[in-house]
Amino acid sequence: MSNLKKTLKKLPIKHKLILIIMLTSSSAILLMALLITLNQAVNCKNTLQQQLKTLTATFAPQTSQALTLNNPNMGQDILQKIALQNNIIYSVIERDNADIFAVSGDASMGNKYIQQVVDTPPSLWDIFISNKISVSHDILYSEGNVGKLRIVSNLNNLYTEILQYITLMTIILGICLILSFLICSRLQQFILEPITDLQKTIDSIAEHKDYSLRVESGEKDNELKALIDGFNHMLDQTQLHEKQLAETSNSLERVLATRTSQLIYANEKRVLWLETMARFLKHELKNSSAGITTSLDWIERSCEQNEDILKYLERARTSMNTMDSLLDSAANASDLEANLYKEKQSNIDIGETVKKHITELSPLYPDISITTSCQKDLIIFGNEERLVQLLEKLLSNAVEHSDAEQALPIEVFVKPYCGKVQLIVSNHGAALPRDKETIFELFVSARAAERKTDENFGLGLYIVKLIAESHGGKVVAYDRTTGGTGATFEVTLPLLEEDKSS
Repeated sequence: MSNLKKTLKKLPIKHKLILIIMLTSSSAILLMALLITLNQAVNCKNTLQQQLKTLTATFAPQTSQALTLNNPNMGQDILQKIALQNNIIYSVIERDNADIFAVSGDASMGNKYIQQVVDTPPSLWDIFISNKISVSHDILYSEGNVGKLRIVSNLNNLYTEILQYITLMTIILGICLILSFLICSRLQQFILEPITDLQKTIDSIAEHKDYSLRVESGEKDNELKALIDGFNHMLDQTQLHEKQLAETSNSLERVLATRTSQLIYANEKRVLWLETMARFLKHELKNSSAGITTSLDWIERSCEQNEDILKYLERARTSMNTMDSLLDSAANASDLEANLYKEKQSNIDIGETVKKHITELSPLYPDISITTSCQKDLIIFGNEERLVQLLEKLLSNAVEHSDAEQALPIEVFVKPYCGKVQLIVSNHGAALPRDKETIFELFVSARAAERKTDENFGLGLYIVKLIAESHGGKVVAYDRTTGGTGATFEVTLPLLEEDKSS
């Protein structure tokens, strides 16, 4: 039953509608045919019973003489005449004391069966099951009852008539079902056509995203019209919201484009200002520092014997050298920020590049051991020169912050991570400051005052951040979690798409 329900649920609405109408009409026609057949069976049974009663009423007077004369042979002759009628199983003449006087036909069932048939009024169902019907008539003589004439007949003729009637009803039922199917197939379009149009409109809207489509309703005020009107109203609201959303989106796009243009213009102005300011400072202050340096040289030659003056001259010369380095570094940082996004980029095996340049840079740090673990075939898109500069800055920072007394190695790793590649440089030494984000800002240094050198102005990590971001990556710093204190710098860069899939 559950499988039948599942099958019916999967049928198209057209087939469901036809099936429902066919089942309803066929059930009604079948019930009507059964009632008519049952009524016809009852009428046929009553007709047969009436015929048997007429037959007993006709022969009963003739049997009275045989009973009064006590002549069984005469009674037997009368019963033989009755047996000539169609479908008579047997007939019996009984005395008034229920003794059998004469029997004709199949009386093998005996008196007990006859008595049972006669004395127990059978139901219609019993008559049809037993294929027998019994009728009796009193035998009168001189207004007195001298016996009974009993006739038992089969129902063969009745069965034949009922079978013919059932056959006729079956043919009529089949014709009615065919007519119902044809009529239903023709008339179901009045119900299905609006629903089909509604479905086609839904499919078209889903495919083309065109909310201006509408379903035409030719119906009068009924459920289908209410459904179609409700759907069209929903489309009106959706189209209105879609229009408002498009207007809002266009407005946001215009605002975004305007703001982007403003930011681009402001950034270009800022970069131009930085370049101009850097060139100006470098040019003007260089000229000024050259004059100061010349003056210091003249004073030094004039006061070679005065140690106090020479001490102050050396301090002034150191400050001048520091100022020159600061100007050079600021100019270089400004040029780098302005040119990073304009430089040519290509496919680079980052692991191979790092390993190669670590080998070249190691002789610069003879007192520090550098260990590497660089996985090859990790391809990124970038500028090799800038990536080498990034590596040099990180390595230089790690060397300068390493604990010389422990003589522990600096560790460099290149490995894949979540569809990207990581370049990690870790050392053993002083821990990072609490606010680790600020160490990547311009002119910020994490060194203690006594460890600063003349060329350290907080530009190294700022340049690392610029190069990483120009390659679509980022850089973070955190304290070592194992192997003692120290700092770890982690640069994450995107892999090429084909390298990700591999």
